[in-house]
Amino acid sequence: MEYKITFDEELVCFVVSATGPATARDIHSFVNELLNNSRWRRGRNVIIDYRLADLSVLTSSNAHDLANYVMRLKERIGSRRVAHVVSQNVDFGMVRTWENLVEDQVAFDFRVFHSMDDARKWIADTSTT
Repeated sequence: MEYKITFDEELVCFVVSATGPATARDIHSFVNELLNNSRWRRGRNVIIDYRLADLSVLTSSNAHDLANYVMRLKERIGSRRVAHVVSQNVDFGMVRTWENLVEDQVAFDFRVFHSMDDARKWIADTSTT
């Protein structure tokens, strides 16, 4: 999987745009890059755009690996929102599997969306919560 990380000035959040078949190593890589970015602040909102990626190659073992990885980093991540945007139902299911594994273990909120507009609205809503 290839990815590009940008910073959305309007939403004051990071956007990760991913393309191609995903591996757990790829996801580890962009999480590391995010957390080491000079603009990273604990609790920063993130949108992960998987609409052009293929998560179907990930296994339930990969989901457990990613959940453990994120739980180890939860203090550096902090508490805000992480929106995942997908185009395929199979990708929606993979993200929900991962979310179910970590939801009671981390302080941040996360949701999976089929629409970038809905994800952006949800992230923008943090200014009122």
